[in-house]
Amino acid sequence: YYIAPEVPKEWRQAMIDGVEDWNVAFEAAGFTNAIQAKLAPTPEEDPDWSPEDVRYSVIRWAPLPIANAMGPHVGDPRTGEIISAHIIMWHDVLKLGVDWYYAQASPMDPRAQRIPFPKDLMDDIVRFIVSHEVGHTLGLQHNGKSSAMVPTELLRDKKWTHENGTATSIMDYARFNYVAQPGDGANLMAKIGVYDKFAIEWGYTPIDHAQKPEDERSVLDAWASRQVGNPMLRFGNFSSVDPTSQSEALGADSMTASTYGLENLKRVMKNLQSASNKFGRDYSELSRFYGAVWSQYNLYASHVVGNVGGIEKIDYHVGRGGEVNRHVSKDKQKRAVKYLMDNVLTTPEYLLDRSILMRIGTSNGSSRVSSAQSRAISGLLSSSRASRMVENETINGDKAYSVAEMIEDMHAEVWKELKASKPVVDSYRRTMQRSYVSTLASRAGGSSGDLKAYALDELIKCEKAASAAAKKAGDTATRVHLQELSRSIKQVLENKNGSSTAGGVSFPFPFIKEPVEDDTHLGCLSHPPTTAHKH
Repeated sequence: YYIAPEVPKEWRQAMIDGVEDWNVAFEAAGFTNAIQAKLAPTPEEDPDWSPEDVRYSVIRWAPLPIANAMGPHVGDPRTGEIISAHIIMWHDVLKLGVDWYYAQASPMDPRAQRIPFPKDLMDDIVRFIVSHEVGHTLGLQHNGKSSAMVPTELLRDKKWTHENGTATSIMDYARFNYVAQPGDGANLMAKIGVYDKFAIEWGYTPIDHAQKPEDERSVLDAWASRQVGNPMLRFGNFSSVDPTSQSEALGADSMTASTYGLENLKRVMKNLQSASNKFGRDYSELSRFYGAVWSQYNLYASHVVGNVGGIEKIDYHVGRGGEVNRHVSKDKQKRAVKYLMDNVLTTPEYLLDRSILMRIGTSNGSSRVSSAQSRAISGLLSSSRASRMVENETINGDKAYSVAEMIEDMHAEVWKELKASKPVVDSYRRTMQRSYVSTLASRAGGSSGDLKAYALDELIKCEKAASAAAKKAGDTATRVHLQELSRSIKQVLENKNGSSTAGGVSFPFPFIKEPVEDDTHLGCLSHPPTTAHKH
């Protein structure tokens, strides 16, 4: 790989290191010094050399405000031979790396507790990004299952993480180690992992006796079967259904990993102003990194939601392993809902630092809280999730976590203030309760099957709770809020005076669109299923 002349000098060595990191994987396949990185020749050294020449594999630098990188390659479809591999680094991928690292790992790394980051830390980030893109040029896809094959507590282990990184593959979207805690001494970045070595060995090791492709099948099958007994060698594309194949996630247990992540976000919030504020400057950097904290918070919630109604897929083939699909355990699903009730529907006060919000705008807090809570409620109450939960209940009986149990758990959290002798509901919680009722109303009219029935039943319970609590409310805001909710729910149930309709049921609330569940990664720029992969 040649480092193109336009690449800034300060990043060239980090790029060389990122390329040559892959030699450890090729050594497992029997090759020494298989990959080299060099600076592009000068015009004096080679006047005919061009980065556009298909004979050369080149890392290019695009000085554009695009926060991404891409590692496409040109291959011979007859043989699989990779003829040419080009990597594009857009300038703002550095900015993206800084945002991620600050929100995820700065409590464990003193270098990251002040913006801008020092040169050695930026070198590490550039090296990590380049290594990932080189993997694509070698033919490797994103391995979303990689991170979930690592027991969560291992991510706090100094020895294991320094030997293995944060996942089994650098090709996962497993960014930086938000599970580690201060004092652990754990490694904070991904590196070429055991899956990467396995994949390169499987893909590149010569099978000398084979005279034609069919002769390789039995050997390749035997190699691939090592995944049955060793989960760290497994592969899976990103999936919204399989919680062990999620993007941006770490560890085998989303709830444990996300709880550790929240502890670090609390530490980040305490450091936010001292890290980003500069004397005489405006607060744009403070706003940027506050947004990065919220982005991370929302990722944790999305990882946890994926466990509810989740189905883990293990790519077993005939004669090896067991069932390909298995439902997430009842206990794990129930823990997932509890996490969301405790950490999302319960207002995250630590993210609403007054001294920050009064500098960047108070709506930055309230709107983000509302959005996070609305996404969690809508995500849990999605038709596709409910369908999977009903299927689970049909197959596994009382071993399954049912839709009825989930709604009961949600109800207890949403209306917990109403148990008081004189209930008071603050503005954040009032907005959340409206979102809950609005989502139920949309499901009652826009869904079919069991979820519609459950939503109507829950609306009846919500109306009774709101109506009774309004009579004993501890302040005027709570009273009028509960009265309005009661009236609105009655309109839905009685199909009278609604502002919009769907499925024969009126909606006096804004219609809450159901989340779309597919296997497209939504955390960064997506890419088509071709050889042109993006970071």
